Amino acid sequence: MRFASRYLSLVVSLCCGTSFPLFAQHQELLRGRVVSALDSSALSGAAIVVLEGSHPFGTRAGPTGAFRVALTGPARIVAAQLGYRPETLSVAGPKQPVTFRLVPAPLALDPVLVQGSLGRSASSSTVIGQLDLALRPQESSQDLLRFVPGLVLAQHQGGGKAEQTFLRGFDADHGTDVAISVDGTPANMVSHAHGQGYADLHFLIPELVDRIDVRKGPYDPADGDLATAGAVAFTTKDRVPTTLDARAGSFETGHALALLPVGGDASRPYVSQQNLLDATQPNGRRYYWKSEYLPALGADLLRKVSEHAAHIVSPHSAVVLFPVDGALNRFPEDHSPAGNRDARMVLNVTAAWDRAEDDQANIEWARAAWRDMRRFSTGGTYVNFLTEEEGEDRTRAAYGRNYARLVDVKTALDPNNLFRMNKNIQPTGA
Repeated sequence: MRFASRYLSLVVSLCCGTSFPLFAQHQELLRGRVVSALDSSALSGAAIVVLEGSHPFGTRAGPTGAFRVALTGPARIVAAQLGYRPETLSVAGPKQPVTFRLVPAPLALDPVLVQGSLGRSASSSTVIGQLDLALRPQESSQDLLRFVPGLVLAQHQGGGKAEQTFLRGFDADHGTDVAISVDGTPANMVSHAHGQGYADLHFLIPELVDRIDVRKGPYDPADGDLATAGAVAFTTKDRVPTTLDARAGSFETGHALALLPVGGDASRPYVSQQNLLDATQPNGRRYYWKSEYLPALGADLLRKVSEHAAHIVSPHSAVVLFPVDGALNRFPEDHSPAGNRDARMVLNVTAAWDRAEDDQANIEWARAAWRDMRRFSTGGTYVNFLTEEEGEDRTRAAYGRNYARLVDVKTALDPNNLFRMNKNIQPTGA
């Protein structure tokens, strides 16, 4: 199957205009032509693939249908052209020219089905974006509700109390009939002295709001039972802009704002970095890992990595090498719990697959690769890559000489071993 996939990829590449250099030992050139079986017209650009050994190679026919390809001996050769049926010929060597006569055939493409879902929307739905928010100043987050067409606010107390809301003829009190949420989290309180559904938005910094989605009426069941008059959903910005602002007004009022991004970089906020790798390990997939610390990379190790990677059972699996040199190794072994500071790389054999019936094949591949490459290890391993079946000896290997100190800390702070759901360090006497 792998051979067929390589052959198909090569044919497609050649048909789409990509050629490959041809190298062979003791090369001799085989000459030939590719023509149509219908009228013997030349088929310019036809793909020629030589199935010789385990690595197919090829070329393309020129404007007259002629081609030349290097051979070292007997081989099977395939000629293919879009709109024609491929033909395979066996040749004894490069001495005798060959002619391919391709029979026209309809181009059969698998159907492509494009589906779309009908969006749920109503004429009363509104999206309030950045332009509206930028053009109209807001003194508080409650004022953002004034952007909703037809919504009226009435403040009958000081600034610390949620405003009275009127929408679609409803006196919605302080949110009783308007479902309000921030980033999907309901702001309505189901039980409050001012009524069920009391919603106070003063916790929200208005400058952090990116958009407001408005739905009038009990249109969407997802809005819950408080959306009798409507629903207002606030979405905050993914990235906090650096902002310094100060304003003053009548009656000795003032407003000061300072927004500074924390963590992340210019293109990715800190929170999004925390789920950066989530897509590589989706829920529902099955996993089995084996890991070792390595003192260095050597030619023998890399040969083994390549060998076992070539026999991967699942397309989701991998043999990964992580560098852990540099800043991690500036400190002595007893600086902190992380041991094995003499390591320079982490070897991680990661098996990942989708079906339960494939468990044995994938787990055996990971175990065999790990057993074969364990001889290159420092003797330590990375604690986050340990599996449930690995016992105390592997946990000791992860912390190295620091393990005894960690037992003392565990005995002092958790003598009954309450926290034991991870790769556990057991307290003395447990």
